[in-house]
Amino acid sequence: MKARCLGFVISVLIVGASIAHAEGSGSSTVGYVGALLGIGMVNNSGGTNFTYGLGGGYKFMPDWSVGADFTYNSFTVPSPLTANLSLILANIKYYFGSGGFAGLKLGEGTVSYSGTGSPGSASNLAWGPTVGYNYIFTDKWSVGGEANLIWISNSNPGVSVFQILANLKYWF
Repeated sequence: MKARCLGFVISVLIVGASIAHAEGSGSSTVGYVGALLGIGMVNNSGGTNFTYGLGGGYKFMPDWSVGADFTYNSFTVPSPLTANLSLILANIKYYFGSGGFAGLKLGEGTVSYSGTGSPGSASNLAWGPTVGYNYIFTDKWSVGGEANLIWISNSNPGVSVFQILANLKYWF
């Protein structure tokens, strides 16, 4: 499942890059890479914990982009267990003229746990909306934030996470 999901995310980025190159966007900054840092609130008493990640994407039209994000956070489960949530998500976003954006994310969520007994993990479909804002302070750099509500289907117990993330992006 992980290989298929990673292949899907890479395919989205390649298609986005090809479209951006072929169509252009009228701007010299059609692609971006960046860092994500913030908090993730996991349901089922998972608590609020530090979240970090990386992302990138391409604007294939002036107001639309495709991209991919990876985020990671650990969350609280009954002692002596520990648990982590990794998300690899492709996304499509619509950009408003003000710097705001809204979109959808789709990919894989992996919950792994360890402690007493055998460690384990479960990977399932993850999806949800994203909204945010980018403040472009030079022709190559922006700072902003985003909020994501991600559901992970068929996980036991069911997991969802609400993320509030700051981002720093380099545009090329």
